[in-house]
Amino acid sequence: MIVVDNRKGQEAARFEHADEVLEFAHKAPKRVSVPEILKQLQITECELEHIKALYRREIYKHTDSINKDSEITLKFLKDAIYYFLTDKDSRDHLRAIESIMGYSDSERLNIERSLFSRSRLI
Repeated sequence: MIVVDNRKGQEAARFEHADEVLEFAHKAPKRVSVPEILKQLQITECELEHIKALYRREIYKHTDSINKDSEITLKFLKDAIYYFLTDKDSRDHLRAIESIMGYSDSERLNIERSLFSRSRLI
């Protein structure tokens, strides 16, 4: 949400800046010199770098929260696998693993069949 608002603000600033440049060019087209244009270009480039830095900062904040969610999910999966392998009643742990991994119903059925056939062999 913040990124969207930030982008809207940046677009508005760009349009306003473009309007100012056009207005300046129309008022005094003969008096604009190359050094003035280069100075304006340098200012615009600095503004662009500032906007890019703000955007990167917002992206990094969002990435950090995604990484934290991924770490939590991985820890939960690790624990589910551990207890699935070590507990006698492991059905709940298996369901948790299947849920985290996003297995389809047919995949879950195949896993159950495979585990049932293995348990008869042991």
